[in-house]
Amino acid sequence: MTAQKQNPHGLGAGLCKLSSEAQAKHSKSTATKAQQARVLALLRETPCSTAELRKHGIFCPAPRVLELRAQGHVILTARETYTDENGYHHRNAGRYVLLREAEA
Repeated sequence: MTAQKQNPHGLGAGLCKLSSEAQAKHSKSTATKAQQARVLALLRETPCSTAELRKHGIFCPAPRVLELRAQGHVILTARETYTDENGYHHRNAGRYVLLREAEA
């Protein structure tokens, strides 16, 4: 007889699972594929700056965007100047805009 695992929270099996989009967005993994998924999930919602992507654990956004472009995603880079929370001015920083996703 095999023992079945029980949900420790007493909830239905589907109630604890996040959608794959939410999982990608909230992943703490630093693996390249996980970061690519996180960038794509964030860009699906709204354009994101380099600083905003860094706050989500993408410390080198430009290479991740380049890799997504190589996969066929159309991502525009708009340039902007901003002042960070420490008072430093950043000129020519990127803001990434997802125009079209790659065809499956």
